[in-house]
Parts: sequence; C-alpha cells; structure tokens
Amino acid sequence: KPAAEAKPAAEAKPAEEKPAAEAKPAAEAKPAAEAKPAE
Repeated sequence: KPAAEAKPAAEAKPAEEKPAAEAKPAAEAKPAAEAKPAE
C-alpha cells in the first residue's frame, strides 16, 4: 500500500494525536458507576 507509506505515521493515526481523554467516547469518560444503569 504505497498511499499508506507515503503518509507520515502522525497523519496516518489522527486518533493518536488527540489526548486519550478526548479520543474516548463520553460513555468511557464517565465512571463505571455512572455508566451502568441502576440495577
């Protein structure tokens, strides 16, 4: 795949450029207690 090799690693992985907190969905950012419905 020449296209993949032509692009720098940084550009190939935009998700890695963002902080882990921003990369994760809101559901993952919330504590497990809040993520789980009242059981």
